Amino acid sequence: MIQEVGLENLPNSYIDLIEISEFSSNVNIIHTHFILKDIKVDGLFSWYNRDELGKYLKLLVVSSTNTEISSAIDSGNLPLDKRKISSHPSFDKTQVQFREIKVGWDKSQKLNDGKQTPDGELFELEFGSRFYVKSSEPNLKIYCATYIDTQEFSQDYKLDLTHKEVNSYTGPVASDGVFSNGELVRGSFVFRTSQNAIWSGPVRFLNGTYYSGSTGAPKTSEALRRVRISNTKIKDYRKPKLIRIENSLVDDKLPPFPEPSFSYNPDGSLSALFSVDLRALLLRKTKLAKRLAVVDEKLLQKVIQNIKFNKIVVTKQKIITKPTTSKSGTRIKTKSSILYTKVLSNTKDLAPFRLAPTETKEARFDEVVLSTKPDIRHFALRDYNDYKSKGEYEYILNLEFNDPVKEYVDFLAKQVEKNLSDIKYYVERSQKPKNQNNSRTRFTDEFVQTELERFGELQQPWNKAAQLFSTYYSMFLDINESKAKKIAEESVSKIHPSYATPLSVQLFIKEYFDLHGNFIRQFRPQIKRVSNLRGRSNKGRSSDESVIFAKSKYKEPVIHDDRDNTIVYYDFKEDIYPAITVSEYVSRNQLETGKFYNSKPSLKGTNLSKMSKKAAEKLSKDATRTTGFLTPMKIKAKKSNIDLKDPSNVDIKEFNKVFQKANNKKVLGKVNPKPKRKSKLKVKAAKKIDKYLEKSIKETKTVEENLGKTSKFRSADLNLKPFASSKVKNILTRKIKNKNKKKISSKQFAADSGRMKEMVKKIDNVRLPPSLISVMASESNSVKNNTLTSKTDLASNPETKDFFAIMYTNPVQIETIRGYRKDSKGRDIYNSPIWGLLEEKDLETDLPIICRFTMFNTKMFETQGFDINIANDSFILQPESEITKKFNVEDIISQETILDIIRETEQEKTEYQTSNIVVQTDDKNGPLR
Repeated sequence: MIQEVGLENLPNSYIDLIEISEFSSNVNIIHTHFILKDIKVDGLFSWYNRDELGKYLKLLVVSSTNTEISSAIDSGNLPLDKRKISSHPSFDKTQVQFREIKVGWDKSQKLNDGKQTPDGELFELEFGSRFYVKSSEPNLKIYCATYIDTQEFSQDYKLDLTHKEVNSYTGPVASDGVFSNGELVRGSFVFRTSQNAIWSGPVRFLNGTYYSGSTGAPKTSEALRRVRISNTKIKDYRKPKLIRIENSLVDDKLPPFPEPSFSYNPDGSLSALFSVDLRALLLRKTKLAKRLAVVDEKLLQKVIQNIKFNKIVVTKQKIITKPTTSKSGTRIKTKSSILYTKVLSNTKDLAPFRLAPTETKEARFDEVVLSTKPDIRHFALRDYNDYKSKGEYEYILNLEFNDPVKEYVDFLAKQVEKNLSDIKYYVERSQKPKNQNNSRTRFTDEFVQTELERFGELQQPWNKAAQLFSTYYSMFLDINESKAKKIAEESVSKIHPSYATPLSVQLFIKEYFDLHGNFIRQFRPQIKRVSNLRGRSNKGRSSDESVIFAKSKYKEPVIHDDRDNTIVYYDFKEDIYPAITVSEYVSRNQLETGKFYNSKPSLKGTNLSKMSKKAAEKLSKDATRTTGFLTPMKIKAKKSNIDLKDPSNVDIKEFNKVFQKANNKKVLGKVNPKPKRKSKLKVKAAKKIDKYLEKSIKETKTVEENLGKTSKFRSADLNLKPFASSKVKNILTRKIKNKNKKKISSKQFAADSGRMKEMVKKIDNVRLPPSLISVMASESNSVKNNTLTSKTDLASNPETKDFFAIMYTNPVQIETIRGYRKDSKGRDIYNSPIWGLLEEKDLETDLPIICRFTMFNTKMFETQGFDINIANDSFILQPESEITKKFNVEDIISQETILDIIRETEQEKTEYQTSNIVVQTDDKNGPLR
């Protein structure tokens, strides 16, 4: 016999096709097709219809959901023998089923045309069997092998072949996995020889290498290479349950317009950073997006990347707030009235995510890329109005864009309509008997070749159908990319002429039509009728408008007035929004050490060092960690400026003049109610109601009257102390508390102070700014200030207290967004940033970081409080190189994916694939071993 027929004892058996369908809700039908091959020379087969062999040659098929039985067969410890399998301790007839098929002599067998080979005419013989398997079974494997019925043979020839050592005589075992842990087995293998030819017989695995044949010592010439391919022999006709979109709720509570980040420049002009959460915006504005979010989040992300703003308008309106009284008359509210509205910017996207920047005398507007994610965009506005603009204002952002979900839905539906039209005639041709083999299980080679030549590789309608079919399913099943590819592989096996069967094509096109109908019902696309598709109405309608309008009126008022009284920590370059590169920030930060130290910061020789060396060493190291803290460069009050780059050379008197002007900060948004008019009608206050009532007659006596003054009994209400719950009481308590506060003094920074002793106990968890550490280290020669040795208490002295606080104890700390609070599904809520102190590791960032200045105020010490505008209190810390958005506009399943599936699969060699490699047991040789 030749290789395809079999070289060991009996003919090879092959599993060619496995079809899965639902028998009931609890049971699946597994219809398995097998192939045996034989060679015909001079009108005679080598084994088929041979009297001496055909009568006893059978095919044993085993279906096993029992993992112990399957493992024993796979490992070669259990031969594929019905009696031996039934005798296994783990055998369960509900889990292991047997089928015995006569194959050696079958008059009903309809042979297909043979293929001419150098050894003779090669024929394929097909057989089939069905198994009913519980759908709850997570694992299933199919085994098959030819065997000699030794029991029948022994009866005819009156031989005793019942002993277990000689009662088995089988061919090589072939096997395929169907289910593994509840999933279809999608991976399969073929074996290739050193000449790259496919090996069709049994294999053995020795020392990490596969070899041809069941037994024998390893030979280099027999070495095989295992190649993974898609499993095209499994056809699953069960329909997955689709998601019920109508009853699915989508969380659309995320704010699409987070509050802007305002940053006032030293002249009172404003830079504003607006953010738009595109995903949240779509979920708020279109029902189609909600449906898409239920069925396919990744597809929704793809659609988001197609958003193109047709209009982006920023308006600024002046408002006036008036006091109003609620209906109860107990609460004061404020009501805003619009005085006038002005358009600052009116622009659009030239292409998705490509804004056309604008600049006028009033303002400048442009996009700022702060994230590589496409689901959020940032826009910066530079409002050139300065401190001369009096009053309160508010910004309004208006957006207009075409609904990208509707555009995608319409486009997808039109693609499917065209594909159904293109594939219709292929399906009709596939059902003609002349294009099928005699058993109606496969297409003829001529039909396959003709169909493949009919279209170019990229125009083949079955490939497009597989792509669109899997795309549809990914929209109705909550699946990931890996599962979507598995559906694509399954689609290829059902519809591609090289792997499909007449039945699989028929069922596939029906399911394809049903999916399309479901898509139309759920998404209501606008499509045109295709003339060659009949039997239903194809025309859908759109339930949503194609244009989406969005508007956001931001809550925070804009007040330019008084913003030219400010403290400056960094001189940002004139730009649309304040930004600084990492290298520029490092250079600025390095100046901090020189401000407060003559040499390398050290607390050696100080009283603190004598009290705690650990604390002194810790603070010495922290004094060099300037990242995260800055002290002012200058203070600006109108046109007056004072330079603070060198604290030791600052004129304190001049500083106090400028500081007092700059610190005279107005309370933003405060409403002063108009005085009430005096009424001409005089109203006299009424007396207490008791005065108008008759005095009640006393009917009871007190304890003293009953028991006498010497009695120890007292009334319970005498022990109760009344307490005030009024607002007046709370105000008094707060004032008393403030009065009892300890006065600010520089003595609290001395080593022997109570506050320093408390700090030393917690020193491991303390992070102080270098400027404050210099105060504690002022006894050291490395420090420029003399706080602890000075006769004047710099912290409390009226002349120095403000300068001391702003320069030493209350610098600004730099915070950055560490992340965002998450919603229940783990998505970022961009309106709820989580701020944290900027650290050295943040300077290694490859993405821009949003930062802000906030006044540092330690709770360990009493420090001077002040309220002053900070110039450019919000800014962007940028890496040295620019970043761009990372787009992924590829389809989940693309045409290239389909072509890759086809290329990795050997055409017309389905029977040589195997997804379950079996070790061949020696027991199969029976009496001939």
